[in-house]
Amino acid sequence: MKRILTILVLYIAASSAGAGSLDSPPVIDAPIISPVSVGVGPAWEGFYAGGLVALETGEQNYYSGGAFSNGPWGLDGTSFGAFAGYNFQSGDFVYGAEAAYSLGDIASDVPSTFGANYAGFLDVKARAGYAIGDALIYGVVGGTLGQWEDRTGPPDTANATGMNYGLGVDYMVNDTLFVGAEYLIRDLSGDFDNDPSVGIDSLTTSAQIRVGLRF
Repeated sequence: MKRILTILVLYIAASSAGAGSLDSPPVIDAPIISPVSVGVGPAWEGFYAGGLVALETGEQNYYSGGAFSNGPWGLDGTSFGAFAGYNFQSGDFVYGAEAAYSLGDIASDVPSTFGANYAGFLDVKARAGYAIGDALIYGVVGGTLGQWEDRTGPPDTANATGMNYGLGVDYMVNDTLFVGAEYLIRDLSGDFDNDPSVGIDSLTTSAQIRVGLRF
């Protein structure tokens, strides 16, 4: 009897130990991972317009009978104007078209009592560029009409036409306001209105500061 009681006590003790080993393991809470914020650059697509101020430099020649007859003479002055355009956007690639008109006194240093100058430019440009953060770096190519006024002899004017090309950068200040800079080269030539046998040929550079709004 004593032996049976001993065996029974040992069996109960072993059963209790086994039951303890089957307890569920403690639950460990998974760490909470905050979502990562991914920056998205500004959208450049849509209409835009603004104003510009430009420092204009370059040189000009006169030609007669298809050959240069006088020059080159230096050009220098300041112009003020406005621009408007439309951008399309595909990912970071931005492209579109723009028109700009500027007025000023880009004077020639031709040695004359009255002188000569460009009074204004109309630029039409195709643009293509790449958005990097809040900046848009772009190139342009297009055509220009320049109004040349000459008073070295009898007053005369010439509508000088040709191509333009250059580089620029715009920076988005907020959702609508942007500022920028553009370097534009104009290669122009044209005959005088009163004497088409004589004309003007010029190569100018325009360093522009621009401020605009997106709509």
